[in-house]
Amino acid sequence: MGRYLAGRFAQGLIVVFGVTVVVFIATRMVGDPVDFILPLSASPEQRLRLRRDLGFDQPVITQFLDYLADLSRLEFGTSTYYRNESTLSVIGDFLPKTMQLVAAGMVLAFIVSIGLGTLAALRPGKVTDKVLVVLSLGGLATPQFFLCQLLLLYTSVKFQIVQFGPGPWTHLIM
Repeated sequence: MGRYLAGRFAQGLIVVFGVTVVVFIATRMVGDPVDFILPLSASPEQRLRLRRDLGFDQPVITQFLDYLADLSRLEFGTSTYYRNESTLSVIGDFLPKTMQLVAAGMVLAFIVSIGLGTLAALRPGKVTDKVLVVLSLGGLATPQFFLCQLLLLYTSVKFQIVQFGPGPWTHLIM
C-alpha cells in the first residue's frame, strides 16, 4: 500500500511539473509580457527597464529556474490586470465566490444525476432510458462555452429570468 501511494505521489509530481512547464511555455508564446503591462505610449527605455526588472532579459532556462524557485516559495508575482496586487491576494479575494459556485454546481449535478440515473435505471432499455442516455451524451459533447452562451441568451436576455451580478441566489444559475 505504501509503495502504491508513493507511486501515485510521484505521478502527481510529474503531472504538476509538466503543467508548470506547459504554463511557462504558453505564457512566453503569447507575446512579450512587457507589451501587456506597459501602455503603447511607453518609451523604449521604459520597456527595457521593465524587461530587466522582471528578468525577461535573462536566458529562458534562467527564467524557468527563477519561475520554479518562486513557485516553490508560493510567490506567484503581481497581477498585470489588478496592478500592484499580489496574485495570491487576488485569488484569495475571488476564492469565496468560486467555492460558492463550485458547491452549488456540485449539489445541482448530484441531484440531477441521481434523479435521472434512477429514472433511467427503473426503465432499462425503454424509451425513457434511451432519451436520457442521448441527452446526457449530448450534454457531455456540447462545448461549455457554447452552452454558457445559450444560457446567457435565454435566461438573461430573452426571458429576463436571471440578472447578472451578485444576488440572493439567481446569480448561481449562471
